Amino acid sequence: LYPNPATDCIFLQNTKPGILELYDLSGLQVYSTSVGIHAKVLLPNLANGMYYVRLNDQMFKLNVLK
Repeated sequence: LYPNPATDCIFLQNTKPGILELYDLSGLQVYSTSVGIHAKVLLPNLANGMYYVRLNDQMFKLNVLK
């Protein structure tokens, strides 16, 4: 998952296709999309701040700076 911090998109390299979900710090899901092994994910309408990213049962932190 890169870059981190991100501005308008992130890039992923997975071992298998899956579902990418973004959650705000209160735990509210704010975005979800299917992704392949290599993916570019646009981050439209996300405010500046920290988000949790769930991808194939793994959790990451993502900082968005616009």
